[in-house]
Amino acid sequence: MPYDFASATVKATARLKPVRISGGTGTAPGIAVNRRERTSDGRTILGWNKENFIDEEVPTIRIDSHAGEAIATLVGFGCHPVSLGGEVPYSGSDFIGPLRNQVELIRGGICLFLQGAAGNVLPLEAFHDQPGPEIAMGHRLGLEAVHAVVDAEPRVIEIERIAYGSVTPIALYRKRAITPQPPQPIATRRKVLDLPLNPPLTVAEMERELTERRADFAAKQGAGAGREILNPIGYHISWLELIIELSKRGPLHTFIPGEIWAARLGDVAVIGTPGELFTEIGYQVRKASPFATTIFAGYCQGVLGYVSTRAEYPFGGYEPSVAQRGYGHPAPFAPEAGELIAAECIEMLNDLHRSS
Repeated sequence: MPYDFASATVKATARLKPVRISGGTGTAPGIAVNRRERTSDGRTILGWNKENFIDEEVPTIRIDSHAGEAIATLVGFGCHPVSLGGEVPYSGSDFIGPLRNQVELIRGGICLFLQGAAGNVLPLEAFHDQPGPEIAMGHRLGLEAVHAVVDAEPRVIEIERIAYGSVTPIALYRKRAITPQPPQPIATRRKVLDLPLNPPLTVAEMERELTERRADFAAKQGAGAGREILNPIGYHISWLELIIELSKRGPLHTFIPGEIWAARLGDVAVIGTPGELFTEIGYQVRKASPFATTIFAGYCQGVLGYVSTRAEYPFGGYEPSVAQRGYGHPAPFAPEAGELIAAECIEMLNDLHRSS
């Protein structure tokens, strides 16, 4: 990978050209849902919560050459790419590939997708067992991204009046890009935060759970249960064995370091955060941003696990309660972790804006 990074940098440097950058934000309603569904017996499962918030906006950044040709389009949207389920017997990009193809077909240049705050968001129609739905979803998002920036001309344009001889006087008007184009500021910021964890289970509590889970696994295996039953139990057993062993070596860590990165590109910005943040957090940051368009990108600088909103902790469920076990953390993030990330993102964006 380091060699590929270096090679890409060398090639990009050799192809540098002046560009202008602009942005816009579209909306794609009805294709994704907040997945924190409440059941009648008081549980929270992965499904569809019609009352909870979801960010359906599609922030998009347009990068064109001074001659007006499309160089790149950056598209942000927060949703797990799981239109297709595990029954589809090949590896694919789900809705992201069709999204990029659609944008590149219409705009030209290259399209880059930045996954947003997708921690609690699924496609409305998820886990299909046959291909097709991912194409429709990707094309819908691609059309919205193009629509968001189609009129956002990044170059500074003047209207030229031309006298046109005919039987009667005619004045013609032409759009012209001014020369030279004014520069646009480019700047970046980064900061590493210590994201707090909830207090872990005691060793006695973990050992008790481990004994119960092992007995449950053995009983179900003896009854002929398949992987769909045994794998979830094994998930917990593996985590309990790991954390019990770590606890014997010393105190378990109480925080996870996470890097936030921000970039200003003219009047638009990209803010990248670690982890699978809930949709409400990304929306809060984008709406507080002083830039005309802001793409919020999760899953950056390392995927640290789910970061829930404080409001969702009392409801339990996968993300704020047990998802950290898949990442090897001794406990979930504390309720204030999302608030710390949001506050730091907003401050970094404001700092970039002030530094123009």
